[in-house]
Amino acid sequence: MSKNITTADSIRNLAAEVKKGFVKKEAFASIQTAAEKAIKSLDVTGNTISFFTSTDKTGDAAFTVDFPAEMFLDQTKTEFVPSFAFSAATYPGSTDPKLDGKPVMVLAVKGENPDSCTYSFLSMAALVDTYKAKAVGKDTSTTVSIAGYEVDVKVNVSAAEGNALTLKEDGLYVSTAKVEASDTNGNIKVNGKEVTVYTEPANVLHTEDVEDFSAEDIAAMLAD
Repeated sequence: MSKNITTADSIRNLAAEVKKGFVKKEAFASIQTAAEKAIKSLDVTGNTISFFTSTDKTGDAAFTVDFPAEMFLDQTKTEFVPSFAFSAATYPGSTDPKLDGKPVMVLAVKGENPDSCTYSFLSMAALVDTYKAKAVGKDTSTTVSIAGYEVDVKVNVSAAEGNALTLKEDGLYVSTAKVEASDTNGNIKVNGKEVTVYTEPANVLHTEDVEDFSAEDIAAMLAD
Protein backbone atom coordinates (compact mmCIF):
# COMPACT_ATOMS: atom_id res chain seq x y z
CA MET A 1 0.00 0.00 0.00
CA SER A 2 1.23 3.42 -0.89
CA LYS A 3 2.16 5.82 1.90
CA ASN A 4 0.44 8.64 0.04
CA ILE A 5 -3.10 9.48 1.00
CA THR A 6 -5.07 8.75 -2.12
CA THR A 7 -8.52 7.73 -1.03
CA ALA A 8 -11.44 9.40 0.79
CA ASP A 9 -11.37 6.71 3.46
CA SER A 10 -7.78 7.47 4.25
CA ILE A 11 -8.55 11.18 4.58
CA ARG A 12 -11.45 10.45 6.92
CA ASN A 13 -9.26 8.18 9.03
CA LEU A 14 -6.59 10.86 9.28
CA ALA A 15 -9.18 13.43 10.34
CA ALA A 16 -10.39 11.13 13.09
CA GLU A 17 -6.83 10.70 14.37
CA VAL A 18 -6.33 14.47 14.39
CA LYS A 19 -9.47 14.98 16.47
CA LYS A 20 -8.25 12.44 18.97
CA GLY A 21 -4.81 14.04 19.32
CA PHE A 22 -5.83 17.72 19.60
CA VAL A 23 -8.14 19.48 22.08
CA LYS A 24 -11.06 21.57 20.98
CA LYS A 25 -10.95 25.38 20.91
CA GLU A 26 -13.21 25.60 23.96
CA ALA A 27 -10.52 23.93 26.03
CA PHE A 28 -8.34 27.04 25.61
CA ALA A 29 -11.04 29.40 26.98
CA SER A 30 -9.94 29.21 30.62
CA ILE A 31 -6.32 29.77 29.61
CA GLN A 32 -7.28 32.80 27.56
CA THR A 33 -9.36 34.20 30.45
CA ALA A 34 -6.47 33.78 32.85
CA ALA A 35 -4.14 35.50 30.40
CA GLU A 36 -6.53 38.42 30.08
CA LYS A 37 -6.63 38.78 33.86
CA ALA A 38 -2.86 38.65 34.21
CA ILE A 39 -1.06 41.80 35.44
CA LYS A 40 0.64 43.52 32.52
CA SER A 41 1.55 46.94 33.92
CA LEU A 42 1.78 48.82 37.20
CA ASP A 43 1.89 52.44 38.38
CA VAL A 44 3.54 53.92 41.48
CA THR A 45 2.04 57.09 42.97
CA GLY A 46 3.35 58.17 46.35
CA ASN A 47 3.10 55.16 48.65
CA THR A 48 0.50 53.40 46.48
CA ILE A 49 1.26 50.77 43.80
CA SER A 50 -1.56 50.05 41.31
CA PHE A 51 -1.64 46.84 39.25
CA PHE A 52 -3.34 46.85 35.79
CA THR A 53 -4.39 44.12 33.38
CA SER A 54 -3.84 46.53 30.48
CA THR A 55 -0.42 47.08 29.00
CA ASP A 56 -0.68 50.89 29.18
CA LYS A 57 -2.03 51.35 32.76
CA THR A 58 -5.48 52.34 31.49
CA GLY A 59 -8.80 51.41 33.05
CA ASP A 60 -9.41 50.52 36.67
CA ALA A 61 -6.59 48.93 38.61
CA ALA A 62 -7.09 45.25 39.36
CA PHE A 63 -5.88 45.98 42.89
CA THR A 64 -3.66 48.42 44.77
CA VAL A 65 -1.13 48.12 47.57
CA ASP A 66 -0.52 50.97 50.03
CA PHE A 67 2.87 50.94 51.68
CA PRO A 68 3.09 52.77 55.02
CA ALA A 69 4.83 56.13 54.96
CA GLU A 70 7.41 54.80 57.41
CA MET A 71 8.91 52.76 54.57
CA PHE A 72 9.79 55.95 52.71
CA LEU A 73 9.99 58.73 55.33
CA ASP A 74 12.35 58.96 58.27
CA GLN A 75 9.83 59.75 61.01
CA THR A 76 12.54 61.05 63.35
CA LYS A 77 13.52 63.78 60.88
CA THR A 78 10.18 64.50 59.22
CA GLU A 79 8.59 67.36 61.12
CA PHE A 80 6.53 70.54 61.00
CA VAL A 81 8.60 73.63 61.80
CA PRO A 82 6.48 76.68 62.81
CA SER A 83 9.32 79.12 62.09
CA PHE A 84 11.80 77.58 59.67
CA ALA A 85 15.53 78.37 59.67
CA PHE A 86 17.68 76.65 57.08
CA SER A 87 20.93 75.07 58.22
CA ALA A 88 23.31 73.07 56.06
CA ALA A 89 24.30 71.11 59.16
CA THR A 90 20.71 70.19 59.98
CA TYR A 91 19.72 69.42 56.37
CA PRO A 92 22.94 68.16 54.73
CA GLY A 93 22.97 67.97 50.95
CA SER A 94 19.97 70.28 50.63
CA THR A 95 19.56 73.63 48.92
CA ASP A 96 18.27 76.55 50.96
CA PRO A 97 14.56 76.86 50.01
CA LYS A 98 14.50 80.51 51.16
CA LEU A 99 11.63 79.90 53.57
CA ASP A 100 13.18 81.27 56.76
CA GLY A 101 10.61 82.48 59.27
CA LYS A 102 7.73 80.67 57.57
CA PRO A 103 5.86 77.53 58.68
CA VAL A 104 7.42 74.61 56.78
CA MET A 105 6.76 70.87 56.55
CA VAL A 106 10.12 69.10 56.32
CA LEU A 107 9.98 65.69 54.61
CA ALA A 108 12.99 63.41 55.13
CA VAL A 109 12.97 60.67 52.47
CA LYS A 110 15.10 57.67 53.36
CA GLY A 111 18.12 57.01 51.17
CA GLU A 112 20.00 53.81 50.39
CA ASN A 113 22.19 54.47 53.40
CA PRO A 114 20.04 54.20 56.57
CA ASP A 115 21.67 57.33 57.97
CA SER A 116 21.16 59.45 54.85
CA CYS A 117 18.05 61.37 53.83
CA THR A 118 16.91 63.58 51.00
CA TYR A 119 15.04 66.58 52.33
CA SER A 120 12.04 68.30 50.78
CA PHE A 121 10.61 71.55 52.12
CA LEU A 122 6.93 72.40 51.75
CA SER A 123 5.80 75.92 52.61
CA MET A 124 2.67 75.83 54.75
CA ALA A 125 2.23 79.62 54.80
CA ALA A 126 -0.99 79.42 52.78
CA LEU A 127 -2.47 76.84 55.15
CA VAL A 128 -1.10 77.75 58.58
CA ASP A 129 -1.20 81.04 60.50
CA THR A 130 1.58 81.50 63.05
CA TYR A 131 0.84 83.54 66.16
CA LYS A 132 3.06 84.86 68.92
CA ALA A 133 2.37 86.56 72.23
CA LYS A 134 2.35 90.36 72.18
CA ALA A 135 5.24 91.64 74.25
CA VAL A 136 5.07 95.44 73.79
CA GLY A 137 2.09 97.74 74.18
CA LYS A 138 -0.29 95.29 75.87
CA ASP A 139 -2.19 95.95 79.09
CA THR A 140 -1.25 94.14 82.27
CA SER A 141 -4.61 92.44 82.88
CA THR A 142 -3.38 89.16 81.37
CA THR A 143 -0.13 87.32 80.73
CA VAL A 144 0.02 85.28 77.51
CA SER A 145 2.73 82.70 76.83
CA ILE A 146 3.15 80.29 73.92
CA ALA A 147 5.17 77.09 74.25
CA GLY A 148 5.18 74.68 71.33
CA TYR A 149 1.55 74.13 70.36
CA GLU A 150 0.09 75.40 73.66
CA VAL A 151 -1.15 78.92 74.41
CA ASP A 152 -1.40 79.79 78.11
CA VAL A 153 -3.34 82.83 79.34
CA LYS A 154 -3.15 83.92 82.97
CA VAL A 155 -5.30 86.64 84.53
CA ASN A 156 -3.50 89.15 86.72
CA VAL A 157 -5.50 90.16 89.83
CA SER A 158 -4.54 93.49 91.37
CA ALA A 159 -3.13 93.36 94.87
CA ALA A 160 -4.54 96.81 95.68
CA GLU A 161 -6.26 97.06 99.08
CA GLY A 162 -10.01 96.67 98.91
CA ASN A 163 -10.02 94.77 95.61
CA ALA A 164 -12.92 92.31 95.85
CA LEU A 165 -11.88 90.36 92.76
CA THR A 166 -10.30 86.97 93.41
CA LEU A 167 -9.20 84.12 91.16
CA LYS A 168 -10.84 80.77 91.92
CA GLU A 169 -10.09 77.37 90.34
CA ASP A 170 -13.14 77.72 88.08
CA GLY A 171 -12.69 81.41 87.21
CA LEU A 172 -12.85 84.97 88.54
CA TYR A 173 -15.03 85.71 91.55
CA VAL A 174 -16.36 88.93 93.13
CA SER A 175 -17.71 88.46 96.64
CA THR A 176 -21.08 89.97 97.59
CA ALA A 177 -20.47 92.16 100.64
CA LYS A 178 -23.00 92.36 103.50
CA VAL A 179 -23.17 95.98 104.68
CA GLU A 180 -24.97 96.96 107.92
CA ALA A 181 -25.05 99.75 110.47
CA SER A 182 -22.50 99.96 113.24
CA ASP A 183 -22.93 101.09 116.83
CA THR A 184 -19.69 103.07 116.45
CA ASN A 185 -20.18 106.58 115.11
CA GLY A 186 -18.58 106.92 111.65
CA ASN A 187 -18.36 103.18 111.10
CA ILE A 188 -20.25 100.56 109.12
CA LYS A 189 -20.03 96.79 109.22
CA VAL A 190 -18.89 94.98 106.08
CA ASN A 191 -19.29 91.21 106.32
CA GLY A 192 -19.37 91.64 110.10
CA LYS A 193 -16.18 93.70 110.30
CA GLU A 194 -16.01 97.31 111.48
CA VAL A 195 -14.98 99.69 108.69
CA THR A 196 -14.39 103.40 109.38
CA VAL A 197 -15.96 105.59 106.74
CA TYR A 198 -16.02 108.92 108.63
CA THR A 199 -13.83 110.39 111.36
CA GLU A 200 -15.38 113.24 113.32
CA PRO A 201 -13.25 116.40 113.59
CA ALA A 202 -12.01 117.25 117.11
CA ASN A 203 -13.61 120.74 117.13
CA VAL A 204 -17.17 119.52 116.66
CA LEU A 205 -19.45 120.59 119.59
CA HIS A 206 -22.01 118.19 120.93
CA THR A 207 -25.08 118.96 123.06
CA GLU A 208 -23.35 117.84 126.23
CA ASP A 209 -20.50 120.24 125.46
CA VAL A 210 -22.75 123.36 125.51
CA GLU A 211 -25.60 122.45 127.86
CA ASP A 212 -24.02 124.46 130.76
CA PHE A 213 -23.75 127.64 128.66
CA SER A 214 -26.48 130.24 128.26
CA ALA A 215 -27.45 131.73 124.96
CA GLU A 216 -25.57 134.91 125.88
CA ASP A 217 -22.39 132.92 126.64
CA ILE A 218 -22.52 131.15 123.31
CA ALA A 219 -23.16 134.41 121.47
CA ALA A 220 -20.17 136.00 123.20
CA MET A 221 -17.89 133.04 122.23
CA LEU A 222 -19.00 133.26 118.63
CA ALA A 223 -18.39 137.01 118.63
CA ASP A 224 -14.81 136.45 119.72
